[in-house]
Amino acid sequence: MRQQHRLGVLKWDDRLAQTALQHCQDMARHGYLGHTNSRGQDVGQRVVHHAPEYHGFVGENCLVLYSDSPIVLTTAEALRDEAWNVVHDLMGSPGHRENILHPDYTHLGVGVMATAYYVFLTQVFGDLQYICHLPETSQLRTGQQVTIRIWVKPVVWEQSPPRIFFTPYTYSARPEPSKGRGNCQVLHTTLAPPYVILRVRLADIPGWYYLNLKFGEHRMVAWAIKVRR
Repeated sequence: MRQQHRLGVLKWDDRLAQTALQHCQDMARHGYLGHTNSRGQDVGQRVVHHAPEYHGFVGENCLVLYSDSPIVLTTAEALRDEAWNVVHDLMGSPGHRENILHPDYTHLGVGVMATAYYVFLTQVFGDLQYICHLPETSQLRTGQQVTIRIWVKPVVWEQSPPRIFFTPYTYSARPEPSKGRGNCQVLHTTLAPPYVILRVRLADIPGWYYLNLKFGEHRMVAWAIKVRR
């Protein structure tokens, strides 16, 4: 559908799909259609819960289909046909169409939940700017050397090379990079767009540390990393 409008194909994302599926399950369980779930969370809050390593912007389409007779989708062909019908229904709505054809979105996750007479569908779109791929929690131990990969949206690369540094958790409004064993150290940086690949020595002191990625003077993102003993 996007290719017909000369837009880039959206990349499938499992975390966004998990967010979408859980929202479908919540709508089916509590009997509503909307963008705020039963716990009062909007799509942005739900994505942060499932994918705290993501930074960017998100949007959402929600749809419910009703049938007078029990819904049975037993073959792959039937599922494809139903999915195509759903997309056409969404394209007929200005707000849903805007999300599907938004030029800035790069990623997509879809969830579907079927009950006897209803099918709930959620699409979660992401204009993801950065994705930080951290090692397993068990590897984040004091003094360990680990590799961290950060995906950066290509348009961000065009502005300036990134500056990367760690800061220990602090209540200060303006944390400054510190050196020594009380902080994590970047041993080596490889710039291989769209990835920044870091070889890092974790601090000898357990606790929370911020991994900061800064482009230019005004664009900076940070991820919290817990180093265990």
